[in-house]
Amino acid sequence: MKINDPECGERTFTISYRIDWVESNEHYTMKVQKNSLRENVDGNIINISNSTSEWTYAHEFAHCFGLPDEYGYYAVDDDYVVYIKPDGSRSTPILAPITPIDPAASSATIMSAHGLKKVEVRHAWQVAIEVQNILRKKLVERSHAIPYKHLSRPCCNFSFSDTRNRHGQS
Repeated sequence: MKINDPECGERTFTISYRIDWVESNEHYTMKVQKNSLRENVDGNIINISNSTSEWTYAHEFAHCFGLPDEYGYYAVDDDYVVYIKPDGSRSTPILAPITPIDPAASSATIMSAHGLKKVEVRHAWQVAIEVQNILRKKLVERSHAIPYKHLSRPCCNFSFSDTRNRHGQS
């Protein structure tokens, strides 16, 4: 993830995900069923089955970071998804149709089309917002150790850009 703050300049952060299997203080619990079910994340429980596909694991794991499904649930009408950007503004509404999205469609992503692993910049906005919050917290902690007159404007009002190569890998 590349950030660009007008005062503090450009910085790059690596986004990596690590799963730690713990006995307590877990963020999520994975519940594995023998028979097939509809995989989902319900609160802090990730429901999967013995036959869950790699794609479904990735899709459900993305929900743990706050990503919504980009498909509709109700047969009455299509839905729309709106993301919050790191600058606090809202994205243009994304159509979340009730009919399956063709994986070949340019709008298809890991959150909308079964089997597709394509991610978009918007899928990392939650991470960028979390980075902003961490930097703000660190700046507040640092401000208690540095006389106020020596503090400049906090370096956390940044723009976010995609640093992946064009094959969609980070």
